[in-house]
Amino acid sequence: MADDVPLAFYLPAGLFLKPEARVWIEVKLPEIKDSGKSISNWEVMEKIKALSMPVEFISLRVSNYSRELIQFEGELDSVRNVRKIVLLLHGKSMKLSGFSELLKLKAKQVASPQPTKAEWEEHFQSRGVSSFDDGRPGERADTLKISGLPVKWFTSRTSSGRPCHKVLVQAFQKFGTVSQVGIYDPTAAAALGRKEEKFSSFGPGSRQFYFEAYIQYEKYAGFNNAMGALKGMSLLRLEEGGKEAVVRIAVDFDKTAFLSERNVRKRRRAEERRREEMEEKRRLEEEKKREEERRRQDTEITCGTTVHE
Repeated sequence: MADDVPLAFYLPAGLFLKPEARVWIEVKLPEIKDSGKSISNWEVMEKIKALSMPVEFISLRVSNYSRELIQFEGELDSVRNVRKIVLLLHGKSMKLSGFSELLKLKAKQVASPQPTKAEWEEHFQSRGVSSFDDGRPGERADTLKISGLPVKWFTSRTSSGRPCHKVLVQAFQKFGTVSQVGIYDPTAAAALGRKEEKFSSFGPGSRQFYFEAYIQYEKYAGFNNAMGALKGMSLLRLEEGGKEAVVRIAVDFDKTAFLSERNVRKRRRAEERRREEMEEKRRLEEEKKREEERRRQDTEITCGTTVHE
């Protein structure tokens, strides 16, 4: 089916967009009256896998658990197989050892958590932006916030193992002209009072494997195209030997005006202050070392002096 075919995204890096294939499964639990009885999550999971045959899960995990129900989230290799799983499980029942009551199942395809057009229109219109191309850049619907991007997929030969702004521009201008991009730096964010998001942070000296990027488009059409194209998609990379690596990314519209002129200036000033502080710290450390060296030499001279009468 067409919705299972990866779409070319940025071929110089072997990047494609792959439709997410996830399923939500809920199992209604029987009332346990005997305190000596318990329900095994593992047994429930194995029953689900058996009922799903011949379709196999890439992964299946418990996402929620209570006395009344167990919820699972499963990942499959295609949207087609998600639909098959839903048909095989939804409305069906299973029996567990030691229980006479049948357990009812529900299943549905997991919807993308990405915001809708109505949500970003409401957000910006509530802030007085009536025409998305007329508002100030960064303060209108023009910037995507993308979390979970693998660092090594967006580097260049000259970026020293860090995400490269130029590569980001080249990749995301597939959807429209990119005016600028920004990479979230937790060090600068701390200077501005923003709470660090540990799952996506990336900064100087960091060894993070994923980062958070902001992509700003010149026109609303580019932003709208990107939001639509990335909805419900994972990022796929073709590795050497034909192997595929897939990561889930989180896509949202920027609500913080990260790339507005005002906030860009703030970060630049914070960066300048940080450089000045580092330079002053380095200067003081060097001065301290020189002073310690002078004292050491003075001590050696004093100890080596012979007094003659």
